[in-house]
Amino acid sequence: MKIEISVDDKVVNIPRILILFLSAIIFGYYLKLNSVTPYWNDEFYYSFVSGGDTRIQNLYDIIRSQHYLYFNWTGRIVIHGLVQLFLLLGKGYFNIFNSLFLVSLIYLICSFIKIRKFNNKEDLRDFVIVTLLLWFFMPVMGQTAFWLAGSINYLWSTVFVMLFLLPYRYLLEGSHIIGNRIASIVLMFFLGLLAGWSQENAAVTAVVFVGITFLFMMYKHKKIPYWFTSGSIGLIIGALFLLLAPGNGVRKEKMYFDLSLKDQIFGFIQSIKNIVLHEQLALFVLFFVMFICMFFVNSESKVKNIGLSLMLFITGFISYLAMIASPEFPTRATFVGAIFIIIAITILSKFLNRKLRLTIVIISLIPFLLSVNSLFKDLQIVGRENVIREKIIKESLESGKYDVRLPTFSVKGSDRVFIFDITMNPEYTSNVHFAKYYGLNSVVIDTPVLVVELKDPVINQYQLYYDTGNGFNETESSLSGIYNQTDGKKLYFKLPNKPIYNFRFDPGIHANEKIVISKITIQNKNILKKYESTDLLEMLVPKHDIYSVINKDGYLEVVTSGNDPQFEFVNDYTDKGIGITIDFASKLSEQIQIFYDSGKGFIEKNSVKVNMNDDDKLIVRLPSAYINNLRIDLGNKKDLFIGIKSISIEGAKTIKINDLFKETSSLNQLEKSGLRDGAQYFLTKGNDPSFQINNLEIMSAGE
Repeated sequence: MKIEISVDDKVVNIPRILILFLSAIIFGYYLKLNSVTPYWNDEFYYSFVSGGDTRIQNLYDIIRSQHYLYFNWTGRIVIHGLVQLFLLLGKGYFNIFNSLFLVSLIYLICSFIKIRKFNNKEDLRDFVIVTLLLWFFMPVMGQTAFWLAGSINYLWSTVFVMLFLLPYRYLLEGSHIIGNRIASIVLMFFLGLLAGWSQENAAVTAVVFVGITFLFMMYKHKKIPYWFTSGSIGLIIGALFLLLAPGNGVRKEKMYFDLSLKDQIFGFIQSIKNIVLHEQLALFVLFFVMFICMFFVNSESKVKNIGLSLMLFITGFISYLAMIASPEFPTRATFVGAIFIIIAITILSKFLNRKLRLTIVIISLIPFLLSVNSLFKDLQIVGRENVIREKIIKESLESGKYDVRLPTFSVKGSDRVFIFDITMNPEYTSNVHFAKYYGLNSVVIDTPVLVVELKDPVINQYQLYYDTGNGFNETESSLSGIYNQTDGKKLYFKLPNKPIYNFRFDPGIHANEKIVISKITIQNKNILKKYESTDLLEMLVPKHDIYSVINKDGYLEVVTSGNDPQFEFVNDYTDKGIGITIDFASKLSEQIQIFYDSGKGFIEKNSVKVNMNDDDKLIVRLPSAYINNLRIDLGNKKDLFIGIKSISIEGAKTIKINDLFKETSSLNQLEKSGLRDGAQYFLTKGNDPSFQINNLEIMSAGE
């Protein structure tokens, strides 16, 4: 349905004007976000002729670089050639082109649903729906829509493939949107070559779609157009050049550990489970709900649209399954597949009740606008902080300093905010490429760091917890992993710039794993602490799922017994906190729990549990620099006599408390049972006996 008005005897098409207006807003928004997105690791690397130290200066340098890459790294020389071309031209040109590609993707998805002129209410509706679906379901938008190398690899490849497949898509309905002329035959050959030689998942998607279209044409006994054949030949040639590039094997050998077929399949299954059941669960649920609803719709075109949407879904999902051939499966590799699933959903959405569809669109506008604003603010901050970094680098170079420490970005990375930053490791790939790009000797993030150096790299995910007075929790922890050969054998854990009272190191997530540690190093500006294997044997206290720990040939050899191995440790870097010593009149075998109130009351995370194994003295350090009140829980048994000689609390001075009732403000399930031999005895009257010592106002010696 067209909506037109007449202005000065000229007909103005309202839906077309609105679509163009929305396109301009979308283009401007993405242009701004692209302009504040910094270069990351790949841009630093591809700014040089691959395999050398010379910056890209001209087209010949790009050709030389792609020749090297084809035989030593990847078959994606068309795509990476474009990456280097825009690095040569400048970020401003890329920002414009990339924003155009993003808008073009919306138009192509709409055109994949039906041939249209973008001039009626239905076209406007689909344009809005596609825009919303892309915003909510585009895989890792930060990597595929704003990052220069990532956008050209995934967004641009998808646009090339969809442009190539458009004539094939309408052959399924018997429509010929291009003729059988020589120009069309030649054009489709080169579009097929471009689609096939773009990116692996995109090429697989194109091959599958063309293959299904060919089988359909054979089944219907329809004549194959000449352009169909020339396009298919170009596609196959491009895909073969892409997939059979010698560099693919070289990269696999350089980057990845020698995984068995079983391990590779297991890794693929874990990755696709995480993507389908977690990262993209909403996308798959939406498709299947819409697909099932179609069976309750009365429409003459129902069967045709069910078939088309199912074909698009299968084509897209096969591109996911193709990743079984790869040693790793990053979420961005699902981009082209997810786009095809989005097309399938949009086709099915046409059959929803009009009022229901409008209600869903209006409701979704609220989170859409909120997230649009949030992303804009986050990337603005990243852009400003990157300018500050470049200023620090410039000033350092001017003063002759070539080893630079840079502040971390305050914005956390997410699906929409991609941050492939330098690390605490000066030898890590992104650090090396960053330093080379800016003419530095080295660069690291300016933060305290704990480094665990292994004898040999072991594929695993490692985690370090640091107790700053809140106990061990996920928020106050740092992850480090070894996933391929470029990760090396050093684990770097970021530490906070505040007192730490205790550490917990989780050496992996696998049972029956042998991890051999060379040493642990802690560095905070001018403070450098090193702990060799003999130190580690005394320092690391096994807490969970540790089978054995031995010092062997100058290394600490650890064998895990479960998938949650844990060590705890303190050392001369950790803050001492406040020491508590309780002398009991006799040996106990109870669990004593000490709660310390530093201003937040008694809470579980601010407590320490000690298992008394037939001991008469409890010695513990509380991870806090200041304590108002103490609560001591004396086990969980009723009718038990417990004698306490004294409690020593170490702070700025040591306070001895012999007469507990003078200092104890409250007893809970405890009854005084008399003084004997200098000890105060208590009788427990329930299974949660405790007493409090209030108003201590103790500061540790370090304060």
